[in-house]
Amino acid sequence: MSIFMQTMNSKLQYLNPALRRIADYVLDHLEQCKTITVNELATACEVADSTITRFVKEIGYSNFQQFKIAIAESLIHVDPTSDYEEKAIYEDIQKGDDTKEIIEKVYHQNISKMTETKNLLNVEALEKAVQIILTAETLIFVSTGSSSVATNEAIMRFTRAGKRCIFWSDSSMQMMISATASPNDVMIGISDSGKTKSVIQAIKSAKEHHVPTICVTSDSKSLLASIGDVVLYTPMKISKSENQKHFESTTSKNAQILLLDILYACFATKQYDKTIDNLNRTYQALKATREIV
Repeated sequence: MSIFMQTMNSKLQYLNPALRRIADYVLDHLEQCKTITVNELATACEVADSTITRFVKEIGYSNFQQFKIAIAESLIHVDPTSDYEEKAIYEDIQKGDDTKEIIEKVYHQNISKMTETKNLLNVEALEKAVQIILTAETLIFVSTGSSSVATNEAIMRFTRAGKRCIFWSDSSMQMMISATASPNDVMIGISDSGKTKSVIQAIKSAKEHHVPTICVTSDSKSLLASIGDVVLYTPMKISKSENQKHFESTTSKNAQILLLDILYACFATKQYDKTIDNLNRTYQALKATREIV
């Protein structure tokens, strides 16, 4: 993902309606916007010229020209004539890559995802999520498929810290749990695409019962992102095709795990002594299950 797209994705959810309208227009008209004027963009978004200037500064650019240069540079990363998406079997791994090339590509993809995840984190949103978890009686997780890898990692951490956690992989059970959850609980929905139907349905059901919700996704324009009380973002994979035939790589899961690790660490420091006590107690419980050498 280009630096421009990463910046836009990290800021999008937290913009006011007028600035969000500008951001949505730019993302939908990247090619046009690399040569657009301030007045033309303002007219297209039905805002004042001064609002465009404020938007540009809000997302981190000193002036409109710098903003347009960033757009042009971001377009270099996407070749609309390329058939890469159909031929790639894992991120940018291509036919003919030797073992050394594959090692380097997979390594750098993972390092890149970790860095992007850190840059995408909004401190205010993270702290709000921590406060919800601190007061919640039970953490109810909903996810499917490979996102369940990150879910299980999070459950292990929070359980060891003394927090009661629930996770059913069956979507019917997820719906039943969401329907019977209490406002004193919190439901955490995890979906990389933000489009997983069962996760969205469970989050909607929880909200109907006034249960606080935290959502983890990579797509700020997804339905999941629009309904969560707090939304935390992982890096988005930019694709020219909605119909991707290759499987979802583990770099996305590693990004989810990193985000949830950070969330856990922030939570644990807020009740440090209690967490240490629970870690010691769970260590003693696990000790008997391990072979003594």
